Parts: sequence; C-alpha cells; structure tokens
Amino acid sequence: MKYLEKYNRYIDDDCVIYRKDKEGKLVQVKPSINNCGYEFICYARKSIVYVHRMVYEAFKGEIHEGMEIDHIDRNKHNNNPDNLRVVTRVENIRNRCIILSEFGAKFMEHYGLGLKEAISNHPDYWKEKTWFYKHKKCRWEK
Repeated sequence: MKYLEKYNRYIDDDCVIYRKDKEGKLVQVKPSINNCGYEFICYARKSIVYVHRMVYEAFKGEIHEGMEIDHIDRNKHNNNPDNLRVVTRVENIRNRCIILSEFGAKFMEHYGLGLKEAISNHPDYWKEKTWFYKHKKCRWEK
C-alpha cells in the first residue's frame, strides 16, 4: 500500500484508493465520474484529483507541469499503471484523433501497430496521411 501525502490518500496494488476515518481505520474511497467519463475523488474539502493521475503518481512517478496522462487503450476506466503514459496535450489529442479516424485504423492495421505505439511518430505516418486525404484511399489499397 502506498501513501500519497499530497492527497492524504492510500492506494493499494489493485489501484483501490483509501482514506483514514476518524478512528484511523482505512476506508475505501469510491470515485465519482465527471461528465467526460473520467473517475475522480475529492480531497481536502473542495479539491479534486483524477484517479488516473493518482495511479500514475503512485506507481510511476511525478507528472511534470503541462503534461497529461493518456489512457493507452482509450478506456477511461482502465487505470492500470501499465495502461497510462505521460504525454503533452497535443500528443494526447493527436493520439485520440488518429485512433478514431478511418485512416488511423487502416494505418495501424497495415503496419501492424498496437495502441501502445504513438503512430504519429511512425516515419511513414504523415506522408501516408497526406496521400490518403488527397486520393481518398490508402496507397496500399487497390
């Protein structure tokens, strides 16, 4: 069990969050879900923290200012540390849009890429994407 002093909360290896009650016993904290589908908890009266950020901090380390936590599999409820990575805002938006686009899906399939790869960093991505939108089909499609 790890203690996150910043939030005065505990987190176990299964990513379950706890707080201490008045008697000092650990009580499980049930996260709420915001209108975008992200889980969060309240702490220090009116402050909130997203569960995926807490999990990342507990198991992987500090999140530098301006950085975001990306759910690799796009599932906002899968807060497993192996499913989280630090990215910039631009990377986070780009990854979401790429995966949801028709071209992104075809590109991933053609090059055998999984969700964990940042496909926009692939050396052929931008060249193929430009060709796709100009010709309305992928270069490898007949």
